[in-house]
Amino acid sequence: VCLFIDGVDEYQGDPVDTISLFRLVVSPKFKICLSSRPWLPFEDALTSCPQLKLQDLTRADILIYVNDKLSNDERMQKLNNLEPLEAPKLVQEIVEKAHGVFLWIKLVVDSLLRGLMNRDSICILQRRIRELPTELESLLTYMINHIERIYQDEESRMFRIILKSQAVSAMLDEEEDYLQVEGLCAIDLSFALEDTSTVLETPITLPKDDDVFHRVEEIECKLKVRCAVLMEIPTPCLDDMLPGRRKSKRIGNTKVHWLHRTVKDFL
Repeated sequence: VCLFIDGVDEYQGDPVDTISLFRLVVSPKFKICLSSRPWLPFEDALTSCPQLKLQDLTRADILIYVNDKLSNDERMQKLNNLEPLEAPKLVQEIVEKAHGVFLWIKLVVDSLLRGLMNRDSICILQRRIRELPTELESLLTYMINHIERIYQDEESRMFRIILKSQAVSAMLDEEEDYLQVEGLCAIDLSFALEDTSTVLETPITLPKDDDVFHRVEEIECKLKVRCAVLMEIPTPCLDDMLPGRRKSKRIGNTKVHWLHRTVKDFL
């Protein structure tokens, strides 16, 4: 028998008791594979066991992702020409700080791209990397707290609508992972955010293709600005080259996804 247990550091209680429990059940016929952040109690107790570090295995993939995203940006190319010594260090710093967490990498790369668009200097770009927390909960808290105050009411509504939609969907479906794979359609979220009286007074008609495109584009923008990019619409769906009605139907049915399943758990 082999058990795979994820996130041991997230269990409540004394870590020493957790390790003691695992030691009691381990035998030649019963093995356990654990994953955890590098907490000292676990490192000390399991120092004689075979180990691997996720960041060591994903480092090459992280480097490819960061280089691909930044090297294709025209402003980053100009910065490399202006600062040939300091600009490449941005990529190296991201890789070193990531610790294998792709969610952090995506968010910091998005932040750098925004900074490049704002014509940030090397110093400001470095601050963007260094001020973004690497611990997951601190990172999500940081992202939410940095949403502009004027958007916070709508941000809260969007989160609550998606969470409630998924909760209702879960009651109608027997699959445990339903919440993680399904979501509210972008077009549905667009209507859900409108004033109730306006929606009830609007005649029921088939929306025009342009109206569908406009609504989904608006939702995509709101997810970026109001929700700190913690929810998203898959890009391939928006770039679909299907003609007319087929494309509007495909885009209108596109689901809104959590950037990472831990975002939902955090909320």
